[in-house]
Amino acid sequence: MSLTPQADDGASDEARSNVDAVYEKLRRAILDGESPPGSRLSQVQLAQQFDVSRGPLREALRLLERDGLVVTEHQRMVRVSPVSFSDLDELYALRIVNEGLALHQSVPSMTAADIALLQGHVGGMVDATRSDDWFAWSDHHRAFHAGLYSGVGERTARMLGELFDHADRYRRVYHHDDRQAADVAEREHREILEACAAGDREQSAVLLARHLARSALMLFAHAAPEHEPVLVREAMRFAIRPLTPALPKTATRSN
Repeated sequence: MSLTPQADDGASDEARSNVDAVYEKLRRAILDGESPPGSRLSQVQLAQQFDVSRGPLREALRLLERDGLVVTEHQRMVRVSPVSFSDLDELYALRIVNEGLALHQSVPSMTAADIALLQGHVGGMVDATRSDDWFAWSDHHRAFHAGLYSGVGERTARMLGELFDHADRYRRVYHHDDRQAADVAEREHREILEACAAGDREQSAVLLARHLARSALMLFAHAAPEHEPVLVREAMRFAIRPLTPALPKTATRSN
């Protein structure tokens, strides 16, 4: 039997393209809140809407289920994943710890071009706030946070991007978009950026942790004031500890 790769006839590329297109459109609709939590996704209607066969549609839904954005119930009924405040608490706790560590790792390798790019995204958020363009604000916001951990590996960047998207979904679901919140975020983003530009990895990581904790607490105050975000508070206590403790010396094997 030949092990030589077979030439593609184009059909598989087209199918993959259909899967990717449907996946991205559905993912965006869920993250933007256009498809509300708990709402049913009709496979028949989606196939007609995107003009694709059921095969690519099912594969796109499988990828969304892997991402935790949809759930499949009995008889293959698909719904947008629900939201919960315990999940929100967990998401922000994970972001506080992991983004702080990622920024601490990334600051020493940041270049002038990296800092300029971050400054551009802060400016983009300011312009978007003035014009009440919250979709543009969100795009710059996501890019700013992604730029903060540009020095980490692909696995970490992928994980942090997923955590950001899931947390941002809550902000959109609960309509936490207003100029006052944006002004506070702008000040905090600039403080983080200044610490990065100064090469202060400790201060930048602490400022980022405080920014994320404040964002989470504001969301809880807005949407669920009765919920106590235990994990966020614990993550914050952990994050403001020194990030570079003395490590025990590696034991040497005696000869």
